[in-house]
Amino acid sequence: MERFSGSVFRQYSRYRGKVLKMQTIISQVKHFEQNSGVKWVPVTFHSNKTEIPCNRQVRPLRFCEAITISRGEEITFTSDILCCDGAKRSFGWLKDKDGELAARLADKSGMDITTTNKVISQVPKLDEEILAVSIGNYSNPDVLISYVEPEDVMRLLRSWQKLFGQNLSVKLSSVMAVCGNVAVASFIDNRITISFGCPDSRKYGGIEQNQLVVGLPFKLAMQLNEKGSMPNI
Repeated sequence: MERFSGSVFRQYSRYRGKVLKMQTIISQVKHFEQNSGVKWVPVTFHSNKTEIPCNRQVRPLRFCEAITISRGEEITFTSDILCCDGAKRSFGWLKDKDGELAARLADKSGMDITTTNKVISQVPKLDEEILAVSIGNYSNPDVLISYVEPEDVMRLLRSWQKLFGQNLSVKLSSVMAVCGNVAVASFIDNRITISFGCPDSRKYGGIEQNQLVVGLPFKLAMQLNEKGSMPNI
């Protein structure tokens, strides 16, 4: 009986610890939102099966689309639910298909195949095995993403310059804009990423005409948080 009680107590302690950690992260993100004036969506790459949240996504969905609809709800992607091959490639779920993606891009864009092969090869992708990607989950976010107006990006950039004392170098692409060139690039390069979107993310992702896509690692956001409010214009 005592061992059972001890087991229950340990389970309760672990659960309470997770809840407290999540509450702390939510508070930190809210503080960053107040400082930046931007609503951020947390993104987490899961490599551990035990850490994957319950899947609340029941229909095929694009990653860029989920960024918009996840505000207020949690969405968890696995490879069978994600319906964009570009995002699958970015997350390491579509391997050895760059040639097919390049041919498809050439047909759609009018670029020659040599160019599209190069463009596709330059999109960041995850090399480590990822089992799922969650959006809107605050347990342990890797990246924060938002669709924002240029003025908000400028204020974020000024805050970054204040912290690091240099200009921010960015790579821009019109391909796999939200998944590869923002979410994955921020995760891999550990810095702010900016994108004008791609045709699919503009069509399906809910990015408005006057908005850009911006992402940054959660840990970097917390560093900026420590510096206080974003600079005034």
